[in-house]
Amino acid sequence: RIQPGDLGVGDLVVTPANDPRLVPGYTGEDESLPEELLDPLNPPAWEVGLGRERVLGSFGREEAAERWRDGDFGPRSPMAQAAPAQCSTCGFLIPVAGAMRGAFGVCANALAPSDGHIVAVDFGCGAHSEAAIEVAAETVEPLLIDEVDYERVDLSVDSDSEQ
Repeated sequence: RIQPGDLGVGDLVVTPANDPRLVPGYTGEDESLPEELLDPLNPPAWEVGLGRERVLGSFGREEAAERWRDGDFGPRSPMAQAAPAQCSTCGFLIPVAGAMRGAFGVCANALAPSDGHIVAVDFGCGAHSEAAIEVAAETVEPLLIDEVDYERVDLSVDSDSEQ
């Protein structure tokens, strides 16, 4: 059985016609639509699957969401548990479009371990846009003046001794 990570360059995984993750897409063949809606990268057209024979159905979305939440960039990962804040409040989060918009996004922080990956909005890491280190103020000990055991020093300048 093929597992994630098994696919190499030039390999091909055939998706069965009855794959439960996919549902028929909206091809638009029966209608004449404005030219801007025929562009497959146009978000409204892409959302309904215009031009794609099959699109990810609710079963496929739920399966992907569960896998992503249980993965390295989900809320229960050790990184997320130690994070100061969640991705939902991070300026580097690019929300995904469609049905999963409120649950997932893509991290765009080059310094984060999740850069370029899908992250759950309740994931978090130490590279949050609002992360700050609190610098503790240096404690200064009170000045102690020893008035009991001190030495007198004559600071006056004697004009005769300089010549």
